[in-house]
Amino acid sequence: MKNMNKNVLEVLQREGYFFKESAISEIECLRIKDYLENKESPAKIPFSKVAWGYGNLIEDENLKSVYENPYIVDICRRALGDDFEFNHLMINNKAPWIGPSVEWHQETFNVDTYAPGAIVNDESWKNFLQCYIALDEHTIENGCLKIIPSTHKEELPHEDMVNENFGHKRRVPCDVMTEIYNKYGLKNITMNPGDALIFNHRIVHGSSSNTSPKERKGIVLQARTPFVRNEEVFANETSHRTNFVIEAMEQKVKGLKQKNKYTNFAEKC
Repeated sequence: MKNMNKNVLEVLQREGYFFKESAISEIECLRIKDYLENKESPAKIPFSKVAWGYGNLIEDENLKSVYENPYIVDICRRALGDDFEFNHLMINNKAPWIGPSVEWHQETFNVDTYAPGAIVNDESWKNFLQCYIALDEHTIENGCLKIIPSTHKEELPHEDMVNENFGHKRRVPCDVMTEIYNKYGLKNITMNPGDALIFNHRIVHGSSSNTSPKERKGIVLQARTPFVRNEEVFANETSHRTNFVIEAMEQKVKGLKQKNKYTNFAEKC
């Protein structure tokens, strides 16, 4: 494993990501999915009773096989040092028929939320690693993860937006996406249950919605080096994100009150 994981680090530094088949077994994937069947989800897909996510499960004993996985732990230790820690373990459910899309972004866009105070210089983004693990088969049809390879070399601009769950997000602007697509191309990360994609926090990634009848759950495991948390940074960041959503929604409501846009159909029919 030592030589193999040394090669992984070389690929990570060069390409910004590494794909590992069967990082966890299909049997373990089924066990985790069975466990989730009886777990209440704090986040639902809007206007449905279907789970979108299950919160941070990093201390959940039932997910121990993921955050104690020898292969993943060894790579993170080699990349980040012996004192690295797993910050969060999230499970996303891009449900059949209605699973929402995810905007094109770099993880570093939102670092002041999940690690306020961690970015102190131009090299700090290297102190994070993301591991994405498929619990189902992930295909183009059901909204597999998509990446723009080698974009860990780029510090990109972003624009604020409100996503399908009425939450604040930051995305790469359309014209910038065109530029980096022309420069690096695009890769669909199709996966089997248990496959993992380990990638740098600057790799641009996103996914389309799941309009298929197939399930598409995935684990997001984040690793980082220790840092001194800055509560002022966190307060400013979360205030901005909250206020952006409030202001955007207020403007939308104001517009709806001023004019019933659906009357246009009556005028043209």
